[in-house]
Amino acid sequence: MPLRVAVQGHFVKVLGDIGNVDAETAAILIENQISADAFSPGSYDELPKDTTEEPWLMDEDEIKSRRDIRRSVRLFGQLWSAACAGG
Repeated sequence: MPLRVAVQGHFVKVLGDIGNVDAETAAILIENQISADAFSPGSYDELPKDTTEEPWLMDEDEIKSRRDIRRSVRLFGQLWSAACAGG
C-alpha cells in the first residue's frame, strides 16, 4: 500500500517559497501569533527624541542595572545559520 499523506488545515495566505528567510520568519511569527506590524505614529511619539544634535543616551544607572545577554543567548541560531549557509 503506498504511503498517503493527508494534511489538514486551511489556506490563509502565501508567505513565499520554502527556504526563503523572509517567508520562514513570517511563518514562525504567524504560527506563534507574534505581530510584526509597524508601530503607530503615537507609539513613536512616546519614544525619547534621538537626533544628531541631541543623541539619546541611556542613564549610567540604567546601564548598570541591566544584564547584557547579547553574547550569551542565541536566538533563532539554527534558522539564520541555515539561511546564511545557503540551505
